[in-house]
Amino acid sequence: MFLNILINPYVVYLQSLRQEENLEMSWIEDTVSFRGYVRRSGNSLVVTIPAELSQRFLIKEGQEFIILGMGRKTPDFEGALQIYLGYFVVYEKAPVVFLKITNVKGEQLEVINQIAKMLGSTYVTPVEDGVKIVLGSIERGVIKRARSMEEAKSIAASLVAELKSHGIDVEEYSVSEEILERRDLDPSVVSKAPSKAGENIRYKWEL
Repeated sequence: MFLNILINPYVVYLQSLRQEENLEMSWIEDTVSFRGYVRRSGNSLVVTIPAELSQRFLIKEGQEFIILGMGRKTPDFEGALQIYLGYFVVYEKAPVVFLKITNVKGEQLEVINQIAKMLGSTYVTPVEDGVKIVLGSIERGVIKRARSMEEAKSIAASLVAELKSHGIDVEEYSVSEEILERRDLDPSVVSKAPSKAGENIRYKWEL
């Protein structure tokens, strides 16, 4: 069962990722296209969405959408229909390590980030009274095997010991399971994920 929802640390992570990778904000057409026919159903005209596209975008029966008419002159007039699905939102249940460190400094945070990444964290973010380290299964568009709470506790203990050797004292630490909201994933990443890897992941389209 899903527990708490953690959003803010991921927002900070996503902002830094956008700056680092200069993410494209315009629409990108898929290379695969299909030719179909408009059919009549009662008083309406309908088109069929091929299975390949429904799987690629994780479209479900009964899902709401917005359809837009589009046109352009090149100089010939061209017409198109865009089916707008909305924002793809992913919820990931993942272990989160909280390290209580008073007055975390910039150079300390850099060391924590390096060691945490070495131990398999997906991202690190400063919070009140310390640092949160996420041990998720989603990293840069790839879904890996989810870590158990036992693995997370072992990683946390190793992390604290490693930080101590670098002169960073952790007053206390805890490991909890939280829900992380992701909005940057392509649906195809989730659809291609192994079934075991996807057990801790839920998703929806949000209009």
